[in-house]
Amino acid sequence: MTFETERLILRPWAESDAEECFKYAQDPDVVPAAVWPVHKSVEQSRIVIRDVLMVPETYAIVLKETGLPIGSIGLHHNDLAARDDELELGYWLGKPYWGRGLVPEAAHEVMRHAFADLKVARLWCGYYDGNVKSKRVQEKLGFRYQWTSENVPVPQMGETRRGFVNLMTREEWLEAETLRYYKEQQAAFVAGTLNADMEETRKRFLAYLAPDARILDFGCGSGRDTKAFLDLGYRVDATDGSEEICELASEFTGIEVVPMHFSGLCAIEIYHGIWACASILHLPKAELKSVLAKIAAALKEGGILYTSFKYGTFEGMRNGRYFTDFTSESLADFWKDIESLKIVEEWITTDVRPGREDEKWINILARKS
Repeated sequence: MTFETERLILRPWAESDAEECFKYAQDPDVVPAAVWPVHKSVEQSRIVIRDVLMVPETYAIVLKETGLPIGSIGLHHNDLAARDDELELGYWLGKPYWGRGLVPEAAHEVMRHAFADLKVARLWCGYYDGNVKSKRVQEKLGFRYQWTSENVPVPQMGETRRGFVNLMTREEWLEAETLRYYKEQQAAFVAGTLNADMEETRKRFLAYLAPDARILDFGCGSGRDTKAFLDLGYRVDATDGSEEICELASEFTGIEVVPMHFSGLCAIEIYHGIWACASILHLPKAELKSVLAKIAAALKEGGILYTSFKYGTFEGMRNGRYFTDFTSESLADFWKDIESLKIVEEWITTDVRPGREDEKWINILARKS
């Protein structure tokens, strides 16, 4: 199996890579981080490739501009990742290529493979005390610190070390990838949604609210609906998970749009209405249930939620973002466990963006009960 990124090819190791492997494995600055003794010969590198690196899910990091391997990255089961649905990410890179962002580039693709293709639930990663570069890589990738282990045996080096253990869950990766999409596509996303005509849907939502109602635009995107509600005299708070989108929406609406992930909603009985237009559809079903409970808690008694999902049966990554789609039947089955929010209206619409009229959406209004 081979993967490709902007600057790299990730492919299985071959014994013919021994000379290139030795070039970096003989460097005393590289090998302590990779937890092996300094290689003394090309033949030793060949043996390591054959016995250690030529295994499933371990890949040579090959620079496109040269076609030669410059490091290694892989997914492994071990004491840390012992369960079938867990793996550990490991990597090393030749010193001449440090500081160029190549490990994060390779790791993003391998992590995508782990979570999207192999369906792992948790991905572990760690580093030893003093390896500042690896610490920064893991922070950049979004791993969260879990614990510190003292006197970790490193048999290959005949010593013990202090180790730091980090973790990323599949849910965290899905959210991070979706937010990365919006960061990279912020201008195109705002331009494509700002003028979408949602007036009829807003009218259905507002029919349940008093003129002085307080509304939360939960995942406001461009700020299109926030501004429409403000122009009608409603009190509006607005949030979005993307800091870049928040800046653009703040400028458009004239109010501060607060960066917040869906799981960060902690308000209690503040809002008369919560507008979650095409936003919480990016959550996996298990997390969606948790966020709907937070929405119910944030609504006043009798408060109303509007939300929408793409119509269909798909669940997973699509064009760089995670989607949970619903049909009328699957939504009814899912919603039967949401006792705090009773659906009062459900309807199907076509996409209001030009050129996307073939796409269907399922819309709901649900009242806190």
